Amino acid sequence: MKMTQKQIRRLLTLYILTTLGFLVIMSPTLVHAYTFYRIGDIQGDGFESPHQYTYLETTGIVTADYQGENKKGFFLQDSEGDGNPDTSDGIFVYNRWTDVNVGDEIYLVGKVKEYYGLTEVYYARTITILSSDNPLPDAVELNPPRRDYASDAYYESLEGMLVSVSDMKVVAGTDRFNEFAGVVEDLNVERVFQDDPVGTGELIFVDDEGGCRLEVESGWVVKGLYGPLDYTYDEYKIQPARNIELEVIEQGHNLKPAKDYKALTIATYNMYNFFDDYYVATDFAKHAHAIHDFLGEPDLIAVQEVEKIELLQQLAATWPIEAEYEAILIDGPDVRGINVGLLYRTDRVGSVNYAEARQYHTYLNDGYGPGTDPNYVCPEGANPLFSRPPLVVNLEILGKKGSTSDLWLIINHFKSKGVYEPYYADPEPRRIEQAEWVSSLVDEIDDGHPDAKVVVIGDLNDFVDSATLAALTVGGLNHLNYEVEKEDRYTYIYRGVSECLDHILLTPSLKKAFHKAMVIHFNPDFPYWTYVYDRNTGIRSSDHDVLMCVLEI
Repeated sequence: MKMTQKQIRRLLTLYILTTLGFLVIMSPTLVHAYTFYRIGDIQGDGFESPHQYTYLETTGIVTADYQGENKKGFFLQDSEGDGNPDTSDGIFVYNRWTDVNVGDEIYLVGKVKEYYGLTEVYYARTITILSSDNPLPDAVELNPPRRDYASDAYYESLEGMLVSVSDMKVVAGTDRFNEFAGVVEDLNVERVFQDDPVGTGELIFVDDEGGCRLEVESGWVVKGLYGPLDYTYDEYKIQPARNIELEVIEQGHNLKPAKDYKALTIATYNMYNFFDDYYVATDFAKHAHAIHDFLGEPDLIAVQEVEKIELLQQLAATWPIEAEYEAILIDGPDVRGINVGLLYRTDRVGSVNYAEARQYHTYLNDGYGPGTDPNYVCPEGANPLFSRPPLVVNLEILGKKGSTSDLWLIINHFKSKGVYEPYYADPEPRRIEQAEWVSSLVDEIDDGHPDAKVVVIGDLNDFVDSATLAALTVGGLNHLNYEVEKEDRYTYIYRGVSECLDHILLTPSLKKAFHKAMVIHFNPDFPYWTYVYDRNTGIRSSDHDVLMCVLEI
């Protein structure tokens, strides 16, 4: 049947409307189906954009072009701003296929999202360059407040904008992710500590996803930091460009080796994934240098994160170690295969009278235990308390002029602070139970050996002021970490914050024997990639520093 002209017009109209509707749905940038917002409106005055998953249009000046770097995009900033100090005038645009240059003024249409906390335009299908070689907005000189929440709000109001730090004092050396942290030098802060009652908000982080990779050490000063303020892995970070000109003032090594004490020296040393693998030759050399060059070859070295006893035995025979060491390590049920152990000098230990890994059980259903332990049978409904059971050792210590002393060590590596599948439970309750069980071990030893000299030592994965440590000190143990000078009282740096995870505690019977406690710093303060594969130094042999004590026995 032949169609009339009226029918043809109706069909054509229907076809056009259907096509336009399809285009609106599939690509709203092809028709004007969006609203213009300034960048400050997109960011909003909170921690998330009020326009998530919305197609919109905006304009701004390209302030940093990282399309060819790991960041895979560029930063855009409203050159005039909206006048509201609570809203950021900058934003990140995830786009690596439309070429732009710093100084370009662009118009774009895209979709807004929160990418792990970073407000960004991630579906910018229309980008039009309006002009080029425009002057950039002035950078905001950073001066974050110390209180944590106030600092977060301060940084959020600058997210995506150009920021600067004229003079930064480094408080955490470059880590394996090529990041470092510091503070404004004028604050006269040498270090940011975990137990600061005000907070740690003054920290400023510097990342490398803009192409700038800088190897720096704690204590150094970096001048001329400049770049957009990014947000990755739960921290706000400056992203300097690859071609930025910086001045670095080196202040010398923050390294003070242990002295040659004419008394019993005891150390706790987390050896960080000391496995029999491809890098083991480097590990042997670095640990040997650390023990000889920095620790002064202590009489007793309690170790953590060691795969097997053969590694300790071979380490003891590695140059430049001169003393003769023997090793103790009992394989445990840890799923990663890391264990605690002991290296002891044969010229200071007459005999090993007892060495046993002691396991217990818990009814916590947190998923953090090893599940099973072939050396321990749990009651029904319980699971092993320790992935790395404490190593309990009784030694005969050789003293001066032929004297001997009986000494007990309880070597530990408690549950980490990491939160994991399947339950994402708080790991602290397990650590507290581990501490309570170790405290009961001290009581058990004392019951069988009145006034026994006991040292509780190791990586307890918690802070000096934590409930975990309180569970140990409540029974009368003397916590030696407090004997270390405050400026040196840290064994680990996490996200720029210096903290104590490694501890030594003594029974009252050792109070008169105690002489000194100290931390030897040769790891997290130093730039990772500068030293990690250098076999001629112990610097960066681990991610922990080493806590030591001296006993007059």
